[in-house]
Amino acid sequence: MVQNTSRGRALARRLWLSCPPGLRRTAVAGLNDRFTVAVLGVFFDPRGRVLLLRHLWHARDGWALPSGFIEARETPEAGLLRELREETGLEGEDLHLLEARTIAARKHLELFFWGSVATPEPVILNYEIREAGWFAPDALPAGLSEAHRGPIAEARTRVQAEVSRC
Repeated sequence: MVQNTSRGRALARRLWLSCPPGLRRTAVAGLNDRFTVAVLGVFFDPRGRVLLLRHLWHARDGWALPSGFIEARETPEAGLLRELREETGLEGEDLHLLEARTIAARKHLELFFWGSVATPEPVILNYEIREAGWFAPDALPAGLSEAHRGPIAEARTRVQAEVSRC
C-alpha cells in the first residue's frame, strides 16, 4: 500500500467535505459545461489484481476505482488514461467500455471501462489520492461501494472470457 499524508491535503479535504453536498455538486457542475462526465476504470495488473484508490475528495472515505472528469475535447479513454497517470503515475492500456450510467437529477454521466496496467509499480500518488492498493477481485476491501463492486465483477468475467478465447 502507498499512502499520501500531507497536512495541507488533509485540511483541504476537511474544508471540501464540510461544505453541504449540494454546494459541492453545484461547484463541480459550475466548473463544467452542461453536464459532468466521469470516467472510471477497472484496471487489472498481470497477477489479476484490481487497482483501488482512496480519493481525498470522496465523502465516503472508502476505496474506489480510479476515476475523474474528462476535459473539453478529450475522449473518455484519453481522459481515463490521463487521470490514472495523474493520480498514480501508472500507464493504463487496452481499454474497453464496460458500462454507462446516467444520473439525470445531477446531469451526470459515468462511463466505466476495464483495462490493464502492465507495470503496477511504482505507484506515485498525487495530491488527490490518500492511498492506493492492488486487491484480488475475490478479496476486495471493506468500504468499497456496491456501485463499484458490480463493474469489477463484470470486468473480471469479461477478462476471463477473453482469456478463454485465446
